[in-house]
Amino acid sequence: MNPCKVTIMNRKNAEAYLSQVNGELTAMISIYGTDEEAISDGIFGNNVVEILRVCFDDVDCDEGGENGRRCISHRQGLEIAQFVKRVKDKVTRIIVHCGAGMSRSAGCAAAIMCYLYYSDEDIFSNALYKPNMKVYRTVLNALEDYHEYWPDPCSYLNSRAVSEYCRDINRRFDTLETAFIYGRNKSLSIEKKHDLYRQIIDMMPDMPLPERMRSGDHKGTVFSQLEKEIKQEDKLLDMIYNGSESAVYRITMNREPFGESQAYDGVYSSYDKAIAAIKDYRAQDKYKTASDIFTITVDFMNSDKYITAFLQGSDKICFLNCSDKIMDYYPMMYQVWVYIPTPFKKGDIVISTGHDYYDMSSSIKEPMIIKSICYWNMDDKQIEDHKYRADNNDMQALVLKQNAEGNNIFEEYIKNYHELDHLDNYLDPMYSEEDLPKCIRDHHLLKNLSKAIKEGHEMNDPYLEEDRGGM
Repeated sequence: MNPCKVTIMNRKNAEAYLSQVNGELTAMISIYGTDEEAISDGIFGNNVVEILRVCFDDVDCDEGGENGRRCISHRQGLEIAQFVKRVKDKVTRIIVHCGAGMSRSAGCAAAIMCYLYYSDEDIFSNALYKPNMKVYRTVLNALEDYHEYWPDPCSYLNSRAVSEYCRDINRRFDTLETAFIYGRNKSLSIEKKHDLYRQIIDMMPDMPLPERMRSGDHKGTVFSQLEKEIKQEDKLLDMIYNGSESAVYRITMNREPFGESQAYDGVYSSYDKAIAAIKDYRAQDKYKTASDIFTITVDFMNSDKYITAFLQGSDKICFLNCSDKIMDYYPMMYQVWVYIPTPFKKGDIVISTGHDYYDMSSSIKEPMIIKSICYWNMDDKQIEDHKYRADNNDMQALVLKQNAEGNNIFEEYIKNYHELDHLDNYLDPMYSEEDLPKCIRDHHLLKNLSKAIKEGHEMNDPYLEEDRGGM
């Protein structure tokens, strides 16, 4: 496919272009100044399929003061690079416009032409243009170093199989998907997640949240939501670490792969003393299993206030929860539906990567057979629709499981299809064999059924116990 054409316009001509029906599919990069309004979409059917609006002035560096003019930022360069890479094979023309169509648009267009055609001579040899070199260098660096700057969320997916598959197919996650993956990671501390959230804000383009998540004076964007969560979680961590005269600390251990919880008698007067107790428990042979999840709950006496911290290892807080008497805290990662492709096929035997920290009993590690995943048979339009109307509870898979005795099979919907993994990735025993439930220790029934399904045979429904509580 031949590279699309790149055209420079001033704002007046760009508005005229948007006011008429044009004969070719076009994308537009609309550059406007800090003292200007963003350009409108124009008339319906004008064949401009996407518009990227970026606000910066024709200067080489930011000017002082609240109302000072602003130069192009590194993040805006990345926004333009992402936009060009996304639309270049979908349209026949990219229009770049600024106020006069001489400096900012010329610098941006020259960088795009250098990337697409390996030549920017048509701009720099034309006396009509005076390219802004700050714009030119920022956009060109972003285009050429796009992958170097772009975060790699694949390595933060909890499932090794899904992580490797997404990397193999070169899956590029957008801003919301990247934030979701970082937030769901089961081994990152809250502080490390905050570092990654700030990296998203610095290096990726902002995007709107689904309409149902916008309320009141909230800006309704991924960045505003991340900034809100960082502030909330910093406050919760401060309350956990420093406590108060009314704070007491309780410990619970949730054992994987069984989904069992064990609360310890006694309370502690500080976070440090609770952590010391957890380390003492872990030093005992029967508690050495790293997959056991400890939680510390801080109760504030004579009130309905509490905070729960979910720990990985002995002292790394990875997830938080609290009563609504403290704050209205509900992380974005539990409110959105995102599309994460997986390598799984019908009949594959898989296993959960472990607990959902907001529903500790929902992700017991046990083998199961994939029957279907929610996004299977969805087209692109249906996937986009799901992003706006569904939430994390709808990221489901229909699976077949064995009962605890291993002598019957039942159907069940489970959440978090993206946190399933190939059983082979979890063959190393985490517990002694006599500790394991029969459905984990011996799953020959699943193996035989998996083989039959892959060969095109289906098990008759009368032989299935049905447990479809997830829908």
